[in-house]
This record gives sequence, structure tokens and C-alpha cells, in this order.
Amino acid sequence: MGNEKRKKNKSKNFANKNPKSKNKNKNKKEIIRRIDSEVNKKDTSYRTDVVIRQQEKLMKEARTMEEKDSRR
Repeated sequence: MGNEKRKKNKSKNFANKNPKSKNKNKNKKEIIRRIDSEVNKKDTSYRTDVVIRQQEKLMKEARTMEEKDSRR
């Protein structure tokens, strides 16, 4: 009688310490980390595009101002 209870407890403990579930959790965390890094890369590229556009606008404005000054 006592032996059967021990065996049941052992099987429960083994299920709790199952290394496969730990690996699954690690994999999930790693995948989430990769996705986050990809999103951040996209964000930075978007930001640089916006900055470049702003610089181009400023350069155009500066050129038009120079042309107006030279006409006077």
C-alpha cells in the first residue's frame, strides 16, 4: 500500500520537473525576444527614413531661400 503511494508521488514530481516543458518555455521566450528585436530594427529604419525626409525638405527650403536672395 505504501509503495504505490510513493510511486504515484514520484510520477507527479517527475511530471513537474519535465525538462521538455522548460525547453518549450525557453523557446517561447527566445522567439518573443527575436520578434521584439526585429520590431525594433524596423522602427529604427522607419525613424531614419523620416529624418532623411525632413533633412531633404530643409535642404529644398534652403535652396529656395538662396535663389530668392540671389534674385534680389
